[in-house]
Amino acid sequence: MRHAVIMAGGSGKRLWPLSREKKPKQVLKLVEGQTLLRKCFDRVKDIFDIQNIFVLTNVDYVDVVGDNLPEISPDHIVAEPAIRDTASAIGLAASILYQQDKDAVMAVVTADQILDPVDVFKAAMTSGMEYVKQNPDALVTFGIRPTFPSTQLGYIKFGQKKMSGPNPVFRIDAFREKPDARTAQRYLDDGRFFWNSGLFVWRCQTILAYLDKYLPQNTPFLEKLRAAWKTPGWNQ
Repeated sequence: MRHAVIMAGGSGKRLWPLSREKKPKQVLKLVEGQTLLRKCFDRVKDIFDIQNIFVLTNVDYVDVVGDNLPEISPDHIVAEPAIRDTASAIGLAASILYQQDKDAVMAVVTADQILDPVDVFKAAMTSGMEYVKQNPDALVTFGIRPTFPSTQLGYIKFGQKKMSGPNPVFRIDAFREKPDARTAQRYLDDGRFFWNSGLFVWRCQTILAYLDKYLPQNTPFLEKLRAAWKTPGWNQ
């Protein structure tokens, strides 16, 4: 089954003092009178059943997320028991979904993005899920063709084409962190570097296997959290 996980735990410090400790950027009405979180939810609800949409957030933001997204069951607003890195957050979400559905496919989207036109996002996400269905060991991320030499974004270097079509799939040769201005211009001129969107699709079983391989120290904690989900021991 296909699931979407909205990552909504950031504090949005770059927008302070507009955002606040208890009111992060994703719940500010910044776009067309709507919050970034609501805009993100509206993008994914046309691709995924509402009962298969989860929000992963800071324990301090659970109530404000629920106020923004009353359609989502409170059980699907997951409060991280402790704030860690992105890999840990993804591992937590994948563990919870895998407990419920051993064949779960998980799309990871972020609540603080503005993606337009929405139809392009929907088509790319649908293609990514179809590719994972056909290639269950694949990890799919999404690149955005750069329009200027940004120094504020990471880059993906594309390699061999794996699938043709309106949304082609490429092997990734390298990830590059935020470059200086000269390097960013070189990436733009090269044509093989795309902005790293921070969006992903994969099977929960696959990403958990990779996390166990490369971050084995996290596995015992993820297994403990998986067993504690929806029990009184969750926040202990």
